[in-house]
Amino acid sequence: MKVLVSHDVDHVGFYEHVCDGIAVKFFCRSFFELVTARISFGTLWQRIWRSYKNSWNNINSICDFDSKNGIPSTFFVGVANGLGMSYALDDAVRIIEVIQKLGFEVGVHGIAFDDPLLIQKEHDNFSIASGMSDFGVRLHYLRLSSKTKTLLKRAGYLYDATEIGPTGPLIQEGLVELPVTIMDGRLIERRPFGIQVSDFQTLMNRTKRAIESAEDSGVNYISILFHDRYFSAEFPFWKRWYTETVSLLKSEGHEFVSHRDTARSIMGQKKIIYEHTLS
Repeated sequence: MKVLVSHDVDHVGFYEHVCDGIAVKFFCRSFFELVTARISFGTLWQRIWRSYKNSWNNINSICDFDSKNGIPSTFFVGVANGLGMSYALDDAVRIIEVIQKLGFEVGVHGIAFDDPLLIQKEHDNFSIASGMSDFGVRLHYLRLSSKTKTLLKRAGYLYDATEIGPTGPLIQEGLVELPVTIMDGRLIERRPFGIQVSDFQTLMNRTKRAIESAEDSGVNYISILFHDRYFSAEFPFWKRWYTETVSLLKSEGHEFVSHRDTARSIMGQKKIIYEHTLS
């Protein structure tokens, strides 16, 4: 199978969350994970220290890992605020520049999903910030409405990566859809409070079953979503899951491909089919 890998950039620093409730929730969750033996004192200290240092993203380290493993991953960066995504546009511009200099693709981590003016504004702001005109989008918290795909296509996006499910790439409302197959939080967090699961082997077994299920269903693509926030000593359980999942996929001979190349290929195939039909 072909493997798509993406990273949503939900946070840049700790201090952007002082007034939005995310910081309080984060430390409540961390202390609960400590008393239930899901994390160590060392891990808790890492979380406190990096919060003090205002470092809540791991762009450079995860780019280094992906580069060494031949993964052309895509980073979805926000250019608007909402639902706990609170970093400034200037920070987004800086992050986009860093990612591009390191040789990776960027797309929009969108907030607006049913307002055509706000959707267009995010698209245009990102185009200016990135210097690109050909890019995709993933909506924050995977929010969709019945008109979202039409509005995204109208705004000028090449593809959308918001859907989640076992299906492969497809075209909806004239827009290439690249569904997420495996998302870190949906496997590692226990609802309703997002507490980390405790058994790593059970987690990896669930991951293997998801990959095997995609293969058995005949889907040629699988998409992995891992948030860069978790690629650090603050979240050793999460980081280990990502690195071992990558190792598993590589050992089975799967091919890592980029979102933009995949979307362009699908649109090209559609054009060939259309031209063949006309002839």
